[in-house]
Amino acid sequence: MPEIERDKRKISRMRTRLRSGKVASLKNRFLSDCLVHDRSGRGVRIRLARPVRLPDVVAFFDDELEKVFIARVVWQKGNLAGLLFADGGPHAGRGLGRMLKGKYYAINAAG
Repeated sequence: MPEIERDKRKISRMRTRLRSGKVASLKNRFLSDCLVHDRSGRGVRIRLARPVRLPDVVAFFDDELEKVFIARVVWQKGNLAGLLFADGGPHAGRGLGRMLKGKYYAINAAG
């Protein structure tokens, strides 16, 4: 019987329910809304609302925490993606969180 593959993560993930977020480029270009499926202290697994190829590094806005995280895209399969936070914590500056916070948001469409 084959051995069951063990989870190699150092930090456990917590499954989330109906938690939303937004993904933008580092040039403040909106890329997509998303749903957060799992969360750990160092990253998230998201489902993008629309098919878009993410760049290697993105800004992830967590709607519940109202914070921006700079994250490396570790993997992407279709609309699912795994993001690893750059320093494990929220990113200060850029004013991106303020722009993405509300129900209706607008950021630079070019770039």
